[in-house]
Amino acid sequence: MKDLQRWKTSGGLDFASSVERVMATTDCESRAGREVTLEELDDVLDQIAASSSFSSASLRERVITKHGRSIRADEGLSKVFRVLQSSETKWMIRIISKNYSPARVPETLVMSRFHFLLPDLLRFQNSIPAAVGLLGSPTIWHMPIQPAVDTCDELKEVASRELEPQAGIMTARATHEKARSIRHCCQLAGPRRMSVERKYDGEYCQIHIDLNKSGAAIKTFSKSGRDSTSDRMGIHRALRDSLELDTAGCKIKKRCILEGELLVWNDDGRIELRAPGAVFFSGCIISLLN
Repeated sequence: MKDLQRWKTSGGLDFASSVERVMATTDCESRAGREVTLEELDDVLDQIAASSSFSSASLRERVITKHGRSIRADEGLSKVFRVLQSSETKWMIRIISKNYSPARVPETLVMSRFHFLLPDLLRFQNSIPAAVGLLGSPTIWHMPIQPAVDTCDELKEVASRELEPQAGIMTARATHEKARSIRHCCQLAGPRRMSVERKYDGEYCQIHIDLNKSGAAIKTFSKSGRDSTSDRMGIHRALRDSLELDTAGCKIKKRCILEGELLVWNDDGRIELRAPGAVFFSGCIISLLN
């Protein structure tokens, strides 16, 4: 235990390296079971994450469908650590803690070496499976993985025509410029038509509506891209009333993605859209999907 505590000393080894040093004395011993694959490690991390109330509903559903239950962190990790060599354990700990120090992994560079479009696709759809899935679209599939530098911009322009937001997957936030004055605002707008609205400084929210699902399924995403549907369950009724879902006056035909600032409060502690000062959603439609 004394060796494991050395990471707390100033200028000493980090925790992952301290564990490696302790386990190195057993590297010559045989390990129980076969080597662990990256897919198995990923599966264990999914099972552990699913036990957290902050994990997405889709992750919990996937884990329950595959394994029947989630597992405690110590239960899942102990099985893995008994098989790994000391150097492998070090990097496993760094993966879990999301701290690769002293190594530096430039994510954009790594993803672009996999495919030159992957960083842009991931910004468009905030999901690795969804972004990788877009690489299989007919147009992008026939593009070179690493094209000549002078053709990248042209190929990206061609690929952008194939992209369409998907309801249920976080879409990249639009870029905005902040005006420093009224004059600067007019300069940014140029000859374009402008609209002015009251600004409510609330919480960014991206709302996905899919009328093809039973009960007009609503999914919400926070600014960080996390699925916050269950966290924001209390506002679903207000959203249904505001958007007139399940009524003849509903403007949404099939699917829709909206984004804006969400501000919720009520002196009585209730969420009621019809009540003064209850729910304000100030924003815009990103996409109406066919």
